[in-house]
Amino acid sequence: MSVKTNISIILLIVIVSLLFSGCLKAPDTDGDGIRDPVDAFPEDPGDWEDSDLDGIGNNAEIKSGTNPLLSDTDGDSFIDSADLDPLNASIGADSDGDGHHDAIDTFPDDPHEWADTDGDGYGDNTDKYPLDPLYYTYDLKTITDFSFYEDEMKRVSIFENNITGTEYTVNITNNESLGGNFSVTVYTCLAFDWTKQECRPGTEISSSEEVYVGPGETGIAKVEVFSEYQKQVQRFKRWVVVVPPVVEKPA
Repeated sequence: MSVKTNISIILLIVIVSLLFSGCLKAPDTDGDGIRDPVDAFPEDPGDWEDSDLDGIGNNAEIKSGTNPLLSDTDGDSFIDSADLDPLNASIGADSDGDGHHDAIDTFPDDPHEWADTDGDGYGDNTDKYPLDPLYYTYDLKTITDFSFYEDEMKRVSIFENNITGTEYTVNITNNESLGGNFSVTVYTCLAFDWTKQECRPGTEISSSEEVYVGPGETGIAKVEVFSEYQKQVQRFKRWVVVVPPVVEKPA
């Protein structure tokens, strides 16, 4: 045997001895009889070995029914320590930690969403209309493409509760793809100052009516205005204001 071989053997014996003596002197934090350097779970007295390296001790795996020699007991491609149910291949990991495993979570990377019932790409928790794929947000839009013609407005005299009035019929055509409630107000002056082009103070009266007009449809609003002076038409000034609705915009 050569001198080099003898030296190598001596060095190996010294290294092993040092390591062995170090282990013997090393602490055993959890008091399970296995020193910390060789204890896979130095702070868990119930486990010290992890044969399949899945992060779960052998003793814990035996108790739970998983295989300590297989990192993925149920073979669903998720190691036992990350698997919500390591004994059920149909249940795997929950990447976003929302309590719904990835196989049934429509949004596996979003902890705030997991289902999209209407399939519009917006999670049920933030979708205002989770059952309607055409709507999803609170985005509002004012209808602007509509028309009404004051000069074609019909007027009919009415009498109610000993007061004379006028019923105004206003046709509103909605040319938008959205429907909504239009507010129609008819204003009249009991005395109009033609020189100033304004109602005389305290003589203005008005009445309003709301009518729903669907997309592409024409709606009819009947507005009744009562006044004991209504017969003095020549002294009146009448005008109509139609306020379009603010509606929710479809997706």
